[in-house]
Amino acid sequence: GLLHGMRHKSATAESMTVHPEVLHPESDYIFENPEAGATMELSGAALQHGGFTFSLPARSAAMWFYRVRD
Repeated sequence: GLLHGMRHKSATAESMTVHPEVLHPESDYIFENPEAGATMELSGAALQHGGFTFSLPARSAAMWFYRVRD
């Protein structure tokens, strides 16, 4: 899957939290941002409870690809 976040130049919040609804609580997921070289692993239960939070500088965007951990 893919999460795409964008921050407008006038946005005051430096981070955003998304709550993907199609993920399964019993699975573990790997999130990768290839542009930043960042990787995170989260459980589906943690994603349902707290969501996926990431920070962006003003007037920027990020793509996070995710998949079920093997």
